[in-house]
Amino acid sequence: MIGKTNTVTLLIWATDWSRWMSSLKPRNVRGCQSQVWLLPSRQGDKIHFRGDSDAVIVKGLIAIVLMIYSDKSPSEIKAVAVEDIFAKLGLGEHLSPSRRNGLIAMTEKIKYYAGIL
Repeated sequence: MIGKTNTVTLLIWATDWSRWMSSLKPRNVRGCQSQVWLLPSRQGDKIHFRGDSDAVIVKGLIAIVLMIYSDKSPSEIKAVAVEDIFAKLGLGEHLSPSRRNGLIAMTEKIKYYAGIL
């Protein structure tokens, strides 16, 4: 469940994530209310993702999504039951409909990249 402590954690992750993304040119993710960018790269049999957003809370959500999906093989990415993970974290209950839609758009884009890289 996202409470005050978890919100602060999201903000801290967002700040760290911005530093990593500052010099990259990622691809925009359509379907998110905020601007969201993902940068996939293939490293051997694994796919690594980086991401960023213009919205602070969304940056923290991106960090969660990328912890789930990054550095996995395409078959592992496609097999992730992300809705179950989101439910365990309480994300569905505490996010606005537009942020939930953005999470879905991010996970769909990641699975798309897993199919083409």
